[in-house]
Amino acid sequence: CDVNSAIRTVHRIEALLAIPFPIADIELDVSIKSGIAFFPAHGSTTHDLLRHLDIAVHHAKRKGVNYIVFDQARNKDQRSEERR
Repeated sequence: CDVNSAIRTVHRIEALLAIPFPIADIELDVSIKSGIAFFPAHGSTTHDLLRHLDIAVHHAKRKGVNYIVFDQARNKDQRSEERR
């Protein structure tokens, strides 16, 4: 897994979406929060990868950052928070 390459891709997407664009005479400003998960390090099935990607996006939103790479240790923390 190439973390730096994935982060560069997220930055390229952010840059493209940072340019306001018109829809129905309204200028839209779009921003994203991204999660990054790698096969097979973060899951060997589509279900596991998407679940871990969703967890990473949730952490990015909660922390107010643009992206987070899935981290198994952080995932354990998330599960304990959800049980409280």
